[in-house]
Amino acid sequence: MQQDMIPALAGHNVAGDPCERIEPHIPGTVALMYVDYRDSLTDEQVVKLLTGDDGRLAVDESIWEWASDQEWDATEQVIKDACEAEDIDPDDLDDECREHLREIARERDTSDPYADLLRQTGDKLFRYSLDTYVESLAHTEEDDRAQAVAEATGLPADDPRIAEALGYAYDGGQVYLMWSGDVADAVALASGPEGGNATVTIDGAQLLVLSSFNGSGWAADLDAPITVPWVAGRVSLDCPRAHGGGSYGGWSWTDTTGGVYLPSGTVTTSEG
Repeated sequence: MQQDMIPALAGHNVAGDPCERIEPHIPGTVALMYVDYRDSLTDEQVVKLLTGDDGRLAVDESIWEWASDQEWDATEQVIKDACEAEDIDPDDLDDECREHLREIARERDTSDPYADLLRQTGDKLFRYSLDTYVESLAHTEEDDRAQAVAEATGLPADDPRIAEALGYAYDGGQVYLMWSGDVADAVALASGPEGGNATVTIDGAQLLVLSSFNGSGWAADLDAPITVPWVAGRVSLDCPRAHGGGSYGGWSWTDTTGGVYLPSGTVTTSEG
């Protein structure tokens, strides 16, 4: 009696069972989610990514809202194609068999909509905070302002690029390195190093002094790579305030200029 029950308990491993016949026809790799070549990450999504793991989770959730529908439809098509190879009507499959085949398809899914969107997102304008605030000329001397920027950048206080940036930043503001670059590089930079004494070198950056209160300031071309300490949480996307690009809800450089074009820069990090 017990031996007679074994085939019934074996489920989809039973010889001749539809699932056993269909399963070999499911390809070794499948792509269940598709990102249109015109799609990319929005400014709001990039802003979230720069905030850390919680930001990545929020972006994944927003992607999954549409990707889950794609996954379902594509999985059904995979099952249909596999059934046709065995001349089996997909409507004849019971729920357990269908879910078993769905799970196999998911395990073999090589699609990564997040990576695709990241790759298809063009260069963005980013700011790396040097954690330095320059007072307005109404409250401090020009030499003191130049010295503050020099200490933040490692440049000489009499460097003409510091003078240029400060010359139009009468109201003072935060000091940044600004560059145009790859979103993935900026996200990695924002996450910070694993150890101490780490540095970041940015080639193609501008030295920016920006008041988030009124948008005044100036950006001076550095014309050479600059190396500063690498600290987590200092990267921000410079985009319109409506997209979350301002500092503390204030002005971004994009708000001030109406849009900035910079040749693509490069970011190199060192753990020290």
